[in-house]
Amino acid sequence: MYSMLISTLTPEMAVKLAKKYGVTFTLEEAKIIVPFIKAHKNELKKENKNRLLAEGKKIVSPETYRKVEQLLGKVL
Repeated sequence: MYSMLISTLTPEMAVKLAKKYGVTFTLEEAKIIVPFIKAHKNELKKENKNRLLAEGKKIVSPETYRKVEQLLGKVL
């Protein structure tokens, strides 16, 4: 189910989903995050969280990274 959702995820959808969890991403931030999520969709498990966060930290600004951490804390 998650795999199908991720396959069809758009930046606009990601912004709306994050907002449901109280995290506000800009469309520009989502355009960076969504391709990363799609590229790692088979690895999105709680036990891989720290490794994926470390990789993601390299591609986003510190502010965006904090938002990602906040969202993952609510989702995982």
